[in-house]
Amino acid sequence: MTRVVGKSSAIQPWIVQITLCLYRWVLCLGPEAFRREYEAEMMHTLRQYCQDEYARRGGPGVLRLWPTLFLRAIADMVAEQFSPPGGGAIMRRATILTYGAFVLFVIGYLTLMRVSDPAAPFNAVAQAHPQVGIAYHAISISIEVAVLAMLVGSGLVLYSIVTSARASGVNPIKLFIPTKRHMGMLIAGTLLSAFCLTLCIVGFGFIAVGPPHIAGQPLWMALLAVLIAVFLGSALCTFMILLLSLLIALAVARSDIGPRIFRLVRICMVGTLLGMGVSFVATLCWIALLWSSAPQFTASDAGLGMGNLTWVILALGAMLVALYLDIAACRQSLKVHPPLLPQR
Repeated sequence: MTRVVGKSSAIQPWIVQITLCLYRWVLCLGPEAFRREYEAEMMHTLRQYCQDEYARRGGPGVLRLWPTLFLRAIADMVAEQFSPPGGGAIMRRATILTYGAFVLFVIGYLTLMRVSDPAAPFNAVAQAHPQVGIAYHAISISIEVAVLAMLVGSGLVLYSIVTSARASGVNPIKLFIPTKRHMGMLIAGTLLSAFCLTLCIVGFGFIAVGPPHIAGQPLWMALLAVLIAVFLGSALCTFMILLLSLLIALAVARSDIGPRIFRLVRICMVGTLLGMGVSFVATLCWIALLWSSAPQFTASDAGLGMGNLTWVILALGAMLVALYLDIAACRQSLKVHPPLLPQR
Protein backbone atom coordinates (compact mmCIF):
# COMPACT_ATOMS: atom_id res chain seq x y z
CA MET A 1 0.00 0.00 0.00
CA THR A 2 1.45 3.33 -1.04
CA ARG A 3 1.44 6.11 1.48
CA VAL A 4 2.08 9.76 0.85
CA VAL A 5 4.68 11.10 3.26
CA GLY A 6 5.32 14.79 3.62
CA LYS A 7 8.80 16.25 3.94
CA SER A 8 8.05 17.46 7.44
CA SER A 9 6.94 14.03 8.69
CA ALA A 10 10.27 13.55 10.51
CA ILE A 11 9.64 16.56 12.74
CA GLN A 12 5.96 16.07 13.43
CA PRO A 13 4.84 17.08 16.93
CA TRP A 14 4.04 14.14 19.19
CA ILE A 15 0.33 14.98 19.32
CA VAL A 16 0.14 14.89 15.51
CA GLN A 17 1.95 11.55 15.41
CA ILE A 18 -0.48 10.07 17.96
CA THR A 19 -3.47 11.42 16.01
CA LEU A 20 -2.22 9.90 12.76
CA CYS A 21 -1.48 6.56 14.43
CA LEU A 22 -4.93 6.36 16.03
CA TYR A 23 -6.62 7.40 12.79
CA ARG A 24 -4.79 4.70 10.84
CA TRP A 25 -6.08 2.13 13.37
CA VAL A 26 -9.61 3.45 12.90
CA LEU A 27 -9.27 3.05 9.13
CA CYS A 28 -8.58 -0.65 9.73
CA LEU A 29 -12.30 -0.97 10.56
CA GLY A 30 -13.09 -0.31 6.90
CA PRO A 31 -12.90 -2.76 3.99
CA GLU A 32 -9.46 -3.56 2.60
CA ALA A 33 -10.40 -2.32 -0.87
CA PHE A 34 -11.45 1.04 0.57
CA ARG A 35 -8.19 1.40 2.49
CA ARG A 36 -6.15 0.42 -0.53
CA GLU A 37 -7.75 3.14 -2.63
CA TYR A 38 -8.18 6.01 -0.17
CA GLU A 39 -5.94 5.53 2.89
CA ALA A 40 -2.85 7.29 1.49
CA GLU A 41 -4.81 10.34 0.39
CA MET A 42 -6.79 10.52 3.64
CA MET A 43 -3.68 10.23 5.81
CA HIS A 44 -1.88 12.91 3.78
CA THR A 45 -4.85 15.29 4.10
CA LEU A 46 -5.16 14.63 7.83
CA ARG A 47 -1.43 15.18 8.36
CA GLN A 48 -1.57 18.58 6.70
CA TYR A 49 -4.74 19.51 8.61
CA CYS A 50 -3.28 18.53 11.99
CA GLN A 51 -0.02 20.35 11.31
CA ASP A 52 -1.88 23.52 10.33
CA GLU A 53 -4.03 23.26 13.46
CA TYR A 54 -0.94 22.71 15.61
CA ALA A 55 0.72 25.79 14.09
CA ARG A 56 -2.34 27.90 14.96
CA ARG A 57 -3.41 26.60 18.37
CA GLY A 58 -0.77 24.09 19.49
CA GLY A 59 -1.49 20.70 21.06
CA PRO A 60 -4.89 21.68 22.56
CA GLY A 61 -6.07 22.66 19.10
CA VAL A 62 -5.28 19.19 17.75
CA LEU A 63 -6.97 17.53 20.74
CA ARG A 64 -10.13 19.53 20.05
CA LEU A 65 -10.35 17.74 16.69
CA TRP A 66 -10.45 14.27 18.24
CA PRO A 67 -14.16 13.86 19.17
CA THR A 68 -15.50 14.92 15.77
CA LEU A 69 -12.65 13.34 13.82
CA PHE A 70 -12.76 9.87 15.38
CA LEU A 71 -16.53 9.61 15.84
CA ARG A 72 -17.08 10.41 12.18
CA ALA A 73 -14.29 8.08 11.06
CA ILE A 74 -15.55 5.13 13.13
CA ALA A 75 -19.11 5.61 11.87
CA ASP A 76 -17.97 5.89 8.25
CA MET A 77 -15.66 2.86 8.39
CA VAL A 78 -18.28 0.63 9.98
CA ALA A 79 -20.85 1.81 7.44
CA GLU A 80 -18.40 1.09 4.59
CA GLN A 81 -18.43 -2.56 5.65
CA PHE A 82 -22.09 -2.73 4.59
CA SER A 83 -21.94 -0.51 1.51
CA PRO A 84 -21.53 -1.59 -2.12
CA PRO A 85 -20.18 1.13 -4.45
CA GLY A 86 -22.47 3.70 -6.07
CA GLY A 87 -24.93 6.43 -5.15
CA GLY A 88 -27.34 3.90 -3.66
CA ALA A 89 -24.60 2.95 -1.19
CA ILE A 90 -24.68 6.47 0.24
CA MET A 91 -28.38 6.19 0.98
CA ARG A 92 -27.93 2.70 2.44
CA ARG A 93 -25.08 3.99 4.61
CA ALA A 94 -27.19 6.96 5.72
CA THR A 95 -30.11 4.66 6.54
CA ILE A 96 -27.93 2.33 8.60
CA LEU A 97 -26.29 5.26 10.38
CA THR A 98 -29.68 6.78 11.19
CA TYR A 99 -30.87 3.54 12.73
CA GLY A 100 -27.70 3.21 14.82
CA ALA A 101 -28.01 6.82 16.01
CA PHE A 102 -31.66 6.27 16.92
CA VAL A 103 -30.84 3.16 18.97
CA LEU A 104 -28.10 5.04 20.84
CA PHE A 105 -30.45 7.97 21.49
CA VAL A 106 -33.17 5.69 22.84
CA ILE A 107 -30.63 4.05 25.16
CA GLY A 108 -29.74 7.50 26.48
CA TYR A 109 -33.42 8.38 26.87
CA LEU A 110 -34.18 5.15 28.77
CA THR A 111 -31.16 5.77 30.99
CA LEU A 112 -32.56 9.20 31.82
CA MET A 113 -35.95 7.68 32.59
CA ARG A 114 -34.22 5.28 34.97
CA VAL A 115 -33.00 8.33 36.90
CA SER A 116 -36.56 9.71 37.25
CA ASP A 117 -37.94 6.43 38.61
CA PRO A 118 -39.81 6.48 40.99
CA ALA A 119 -41.68 9.33 39.33
CA ALA A 120 -43.69 10.53 42.34
CA PRO A 121 -41.08 13.02 43.69
CA PHE A 122 -40.48 14.42 40.20
CA ASN A 123 -44.23 14.75 39.63
CA ALA A 124 -44.51 16.72 42.87
CA VAL A 125 -41.83 19.14 41.65
CA ALA A 126 -43.60 19.44 38.29
CA GLN A 127 -46.88 20.30 40.00
CA ALA A 128 -45.21 22.98 42.11
CA HIS A 129 -43.23 24.32 39.15
CA PRO A 130 -45.26 23.97 35.88
CA GLN A 131 -42.28 24.85 33.68
CA VAL A 132 -40.57 21.62 34.81
CA GLY A 133 -43.64 19.59 33.81
CA ILE A 134 -43.82 21.32 30.41
CA ALA A 135 -40.17 20.49 29.70
CA TYR A 136 -40.73 16.85 30.68
CA HIS A 137 -43.80 16.57 28.45
CA ALA A 138 -41.77 18.07 25.59
CA ILE A 139 -39.20 15.29 26.07
CA SER A 140 -41.90 12.60 25.93
CA ILE A 141 -43.77 14.02 22.94
CA SER A 142 -40.65 14.64 20.85
CA ILE A 143 -39.27 11.14 21.49
CA GLU A 144 -42.64 9.72 20.44
CA VAL A 145 -42.38 11.70 17.19
CA ALA A 146 -38.90 10.29 16.60
CA VAL A 147 -40.09 6.73 17.33
CA LEU A 148 -43.05 7.12 14.97
CA ALA A 149 -40.83 8.44 12.17
CA MET A 150 -38.37 5.60 12.70
CA LEU A 151 -41.12 2.98 12.71
CA VAL A 152 -42.59 4.31 9.46
CA GLY A 153 -39.15 4.40 7.82
CA SER A 154 -38.25 0.93 9.11
CA GLY A 155 -41.57 -0.45 7.88
CA LEU A 156 -40.96 0.94 4.40
CA VAL A 157 -37.44 -0.50 4.29
CA LEU A 158 -38.57 -3.90 5.58
CA TYR A 159 -41.39 -4.05 3.05
CA SER A 160 -38.98 -3.21 0.23
CA ILE A 161 -36.45 -5.79 1.46
CA VAL A 162 -39.02 -8.61 1.53
CA THR A 163 -40.56 -7.59 -1.81
CA SER A 164 -37.16 -7.36 -3.51
CA ALA A 165 -36.02 -10.72 -2.10
CA ARG A 166 -39.15 -12.53 -3.23
CA ALA A 167 -38.95 -10.99 -6.70
CA SER A 168 -35.38 -12.23 -7.12
CA GLY A 169 -36.12 -15.65 -5.63
CA VAL A 170 -33.89 -15.13 -2.58
CA ASN A 171 -34.86 -16.32 0.87
CA PRO A 172 -35.28 -13.09 2.92
CA ILE A 173 -33.79 -14.80 5.98
CA LYS A 174 -30.43 -15.16 4.22
CA LEU A 175 -30.17 -11.39 4.01
CA PHE A 176 -29.89 -11.20 7.81
CA ILE A 177 -27.19 -13.89 8.29
CA PRO A 178 -23.83 -12.34 9.29
CA THR A 179 -20.44 -13.52 8.06
CA LYS A 180 -17.49 -14.48 10.24
CA ARG A 181 -15.99 -11.02 9.69
CA HIS A 182 -19.20 -9.36 10.81
CA MET A 183 -19.37 -11.56 13.91
CA GLY A 184 -15.76 -10.67 14.69
CA MET A 185 -16.63 -6.98 14.44
CA LEU A 186 -19.66 -7.58 16.65
CA ILE A 187 -17.63 -9.29 19.38
CA ALA A 188 -14.86 -6.67 19.23
CA GLY A 189 -17.42 -3.86 19.37
CA THR A 190 -19.19 -5.50 22.28
CA LEU A 191 -16.02 -5.92 24.33
CA LEU A 192 -14.80 -2.39 23.60
CA SER A 193 -18.18 -0.82 24.39
CA ALA A 194 -18.58 -2.86 27.59
CA PHE A 195 -15.07 -1.90 28.68
CA CYS A 196 -15.73 1.82 28.12
CA LEU A 197 -19.12 1.65 29.84
CA THR A 198 -17.62 -0.16 32.82
CA LEU A 199 -14.92 2.47 33.23
CA CYS A 200 -17.47 5.29 32.99
CA ILE A 201 -20.04 3.75 35.35
CA VAL A 202 -17.57 2.60 37.98
CA GLY A 203 -15.42 5.73 37.64
CA PHE A 204 -18.30 8.19 37.98
CA GLY A 205 -19.78 6.10 40.77
CA PHE A 206 -16.46 6.09 42.63
CA ILE A 207 -16.27 9.90 42.36
CA ALA A 208 -19.93 10.60 43.22
CA VAL A 209 -20.67 7.93 45.84
CA GLY A 210 -17.28 6.68 46.97
CA PRO A 211 -15.59 3.26 46.89
CA PRO A 212 -17.80 0.14 46.87
CA HIS A 213 -18.30 -1.89 50.04
CA ILE A 214 -18.64 -5.63 50.68
CA ALA A 215 -18.95 -6.64 54.31
CA GLY A 216 -15.80 -8.32 55.57
CA GLN A 217 -13.92 -7.91 52.27
CA PRO A 218 -11.04 -5.54 51.40
CA LEU A 219 -11.52 -2.62 49.04
CA TRP A 220 -9.78 -4.27 46.09
CA MET A 221 -12.08 -7.30 46.34
CA ALA A 222 -15.21 -5.11 46.37
CA LEU A 223 -13.92 -3.04 43.45
CA LEU A 224 -13.07 -6.17 41.44
CA ALA A 225 -16.53 -7.65 42.08
CA VAL A 226 -18.21 -4.42 40.93
CA LEU A 227 -16.03 -4.24 37.81
CA ILE A 228 -16.83 -7.82 36.83
CA ALA A 229 -20.56 -7.44 37.48
CA VAL A 230 -20.83 -4.16 35.56
CA PHE A 231 -18.72 -5.50 32.68
CA LEU A 232 -20.78 -8.68 32.29
CA GLY A 233 -24.06 -6.76 32.44
CA SER A 234 -22.84 -4.14 29.98
CA ALA A 235 -21.47 -6.79 27.63
CA LEU A 236 -24.74 -8.75 27.59
CA CYS A 237 -26.91 -5.69 26.92
CA THR A 238 -24.48 -4.29 24.36
CA PHE A 239 -24.23 -7.61 22.51
CA MET A 240 -28.01 -7.92 22.13
CA ILE A 241 -28.35 -4.32 20.92
CA LEU A 242 -25.43 -4.57 18.48
CA LEU A 243 -26.58 -7.97 17.20
CA LEU A 244 -30.03 -6.64 16.32
CA SER A 245 -28.47 -3.56 14.71
CA LEU A 246 -26.05 -5.75 12.74
CA LEU A 247 -28.81 -7.97 11.36
CA ILE A 248 -30.84 -4.97 10.24
CA ALA A 249 -27.79 -3.27 8.71
CA LEU A 250 -26.90 -6.41 6.73
CA ALA A 251 -30.43 -6.73 5.37
CA VAL A 252 -30.44 -3.10 4.24
CA ALA A 253 -26.98 -3.37 2.66
CA ARG A 254 -27.79 -6.57 0.76
CA SER A 255 -31.17 -5.48 -0.57
CA ASP A 256 -32.23 -3.69 -3.74
CA ILE A 257 -34.28 -0.84 -2.33
CA GLY A 258 -35.84 1.39 -4.96
CA PRO A 259 -35.47 5.20 -5.22
CA ARG A 260 -39.11 5.84 -4.31
CA ILE A 261 -38.69 4.05 -1.00
CA PHE A 262 -35.47 5.92 -0.32
CA ARG A 263 -37.19 9.27 -0.93
CA LEU A 264 -39.83 8.38 1.67
CA VAL A 265 -37.20 7.04 4.04
CA ARG A 266 -35.29 10.31 3.71
CA ILE A 267 -38.36 12.19 4.94
CA CYS A 268 -38.59 9.80 7.91
CA MET A 269 -34.89 10.36 8.63
CA VAL A 270 -35.44 14.11 8.84
CA GLY A 271 -38.46 13.55 11.10
CA THR A 272 -36.40 11.31 13.36
CA LEU A 273 -33.66 13.94 13.56
CA LEU A 274 -36.12 16.70 14.45
CA GLY A 275 -37.72 14.58 17.17
CA MET A 276 -34.34 13.66 18.64
CA GLY A 277 -33.12 17.27 18.49
CA VAL A 278 -36.17 18.66 20.26
CA SER A 279 -36.00 15.88 22.85
CA PHE A 280 -32.34 16.63 23.61
CA VAL A 281 -32.94 20.38 23.97
CA ALA A 282 -35.99 19.69 26.16
CA THR A 283 -33.86 17.36 28.30
CA LEU A 284 -31.28 20.08 28.89
CA CYS A 285 -34.08 22.52 29.78
CA TRP A 286 -35.68 19.98 32.13
CA ILE A 287 -32.43 19.39 34.00
CA ALA A 288 -31.67 23.13 34.19
CA LEU A 289 -35.20 23.91 35.44
CA LEU A 290 -34.97 21.18 38.05
CA TRP A 291 -31.75 22.65 39.43
CA SER A 292 -33.09 26.21 39.41
CA SER A 293 -36.60 25.42 40.72
CA ALA A 294 -35.84 22.75 43.34
CA PRO A 295 -32.08 22.67 43.97
CA GLN A 296 -32.30 20.80 47.28
CA PHE A 297 -34.41 18.00 45.81
CA THR A 298 -32.32 17.82 42.63
CA ALA A 299 -29.07 17.50 44.57
CA SER A 300 -30.49 14.76 46.82
CA ASP A 301 -30.37 10.99 46.28
CA ALA A 302 -34.03 11.06 45.17
CA GLY A 303 -33.25 13.63 42.47
CA LEU A 304 -30.19 13.88 40.23
CA GLY A 305 -27.52 13.85 42.90
CA MET A 306 -24.98 11.29 44.04
CA GLY A 307 -25.14 8.04 42.05
CA ASN A 308 -27.88 9.29 39.72
CA LEU A 309 -25.53 11.95 38.37
CA THR A 310 -23.48 9.19 36.72
CA TRP A 311 -26.49 8.02 34.73
CA VAL A 312 -27.45 11.58 33.79
CA ILE A 313 -23.99 12.24 32.35
CA LEU A 314 -24.02 8.93 30.44
CA ALA A 315 -27.52 9.62 29.10
CA LEU A 316 -26.63 13.11 27.88
CA GLY A 317 -23.41 11.82 26.32
CA ALA A 318 -25.22 9.06 24.45
CA MET A 319 -27.91 11.45 23.22
CA LEU A 320 -25.33 14.00 22.06
CA VAL A 321 -23.29 11.43 20.13
CA ALA A 322 -26.49 10.04 18.59
CA LEU A 323 -27.50 13.51 17.44
CA TYR A 324 -24.11 14.06 15.81
CA LEU A 325 -24.33 10.74 13.95
CA ASP A 326 -27.91 11.41 12.84
CA ILE A 327 -26.99 14.87 11.53
CA ALA A 328 -24.13 13.30 9.56
CA ALA A 329 -26.52 10.67 8.14
CA CYS A 330 -29.08 13.27 7.06
CA ARG A 331 -26.40 15.39 5.42
CA GLN A 332 -25.21 12.36 3.47
CA SER A 333 -28.72 11.47 2.32
CA LEU A 334 -29.50 15.02 1.19
CA LYS A 335 -26.44 15.03 -1.07
CA VAL A 336 -27.83 12.08 -3.09
CA HIS A 337 -29.94 13.13 -6.04
CA PRO A 338 -32.52 10.83 -7.65
CA PRO A 339 -30.30 9.90 -10.67
CA LEU A 340 -27.74 8.45 -8.26
CA LEU A 341 -30.23 6.18 -6.54
CA PRO A 342 -30.45 2.56 -7.68
CA GLN A 343 -33.02 2.03 -10.41
CA ARG A 344 -35.58 -0.72 -10.15
